[in-house]
Amino acid sequence: MNAVELKKIFALVQWVGGKFDKTYTPGIPIEWIRDFDVKNFSPLEDEETYLIEWRHNKPIRPKNGWKIFDARVLKISHNIKALNNEATLLEGTITPLKSKKNQETSSKKRNFENGSDDTEVGASTSNHSSSKKLKQGSKAAKKNKKAADERNIPCQVIEDSYVSSGDDEIPEVIQQNDPNDVPVNHQNDRNNEMIMNKLSELCAEVKDIKQTQAVLIQAQNNRPNHHGDENEPVEIGHQGSNVFIPRKQWETADSRDTFQGMGRSLVAALFPDEILLASNLRGGASKINKDAPVRPALDQNVIKAIEEAVMNKFPRNYKRALFGMAINNMLEEKRRKNRAVAEPDEVEEEVQ
Repeated sequence: MNAVELKKIFALVQWVGGKFDKTYTPGIPIEWIRDFDVKNFSPLEDEETYLIEWRHNKPIRPKNGWKIFDARVLKISHNIKALNNEATLLEGTITPLKSKKNQETSSKKRNFENGSDDTEVGASTSNHSSSKKLKQGSKAAKKNKKAADERNIPCQVIEDSYVSSGDDEIPEVIQQNDPNDVPVNHQNDRNNEMIMNKLSELCAEVKDIKQTQAVLIQAQNNRPNHHGDENEPVEIGHQGSNVFIPRKQWETADSRDTFQGMGRSLVAALFPDEILLASNLRGGASKINKDAPVRPALDQNVIKAIEEAVMNKFPRNYKRALFGMAINNMLEEKRRKNRAVAEPDEVEEEVQ
């Protein structure tokens, strides 16, 4: 799959934590989703949460990086409308569009340019009127598409949408044109410059990745082969850390291709489930849910050894904050699954 095809794939996501926990957003470009593998994605089996970089109106990476939010990927598609329809069928709510005071003027502008619906996502009372606007707008969009093709305008155009500045709020719903109905872009020169800058950044990143891969391959080739007992203890972190793990579990963790995945694997191997269910990585009160109980921290000597092992393998990519977020998300997911298993038994007792 080439880069052009990747840009045409979008995701329907459900946010995890924060003000809009368990709400849905269709139309997230998959290149915003970190460590997402399109080929291996299975919507029926993938319960993992992903980190999403909110790049809306910021195609060039800011100095401090994009804002990061946690979400589950429910479905991917080339068709934005299909994801919108899927979102309306799901239980829960969809993250809101622009504030009400701006809806009337902005919706008229969108209807004139591309025929998009001017109501909030999930509204069921305006389907008839919005379908008429879509038909009217599509005629103008078809005329604009020819002009856009002549001027080499990219086929992915994201409308302006309100994004709250609150640290604990998640992005708003993206309203995106159908790839076949592209409006004329009057800032083509500026867009081309931004695209070229982005391509330059990508080339630099690819070069850096190749260098890192060469170092890892060389280290792998120089590593002595071990054919001992798979239960043979392996000391992780620095020599003298006194934190040991069976060789088989170490090799499993060491095979992960991201520092988050390696960290989750080591934490799951070194702590029993009852400790994981009752704890947070650093301990203390939840920063997302104020009503959540205060939980104890995991053994910090073990965590320090895990972090050292992860940093030794991923010296360029390791970020302490993202590592902590990945571990706490794993712990919260374990608690969710544990509650889901316990709930049917509670319901049966009430019936009896």
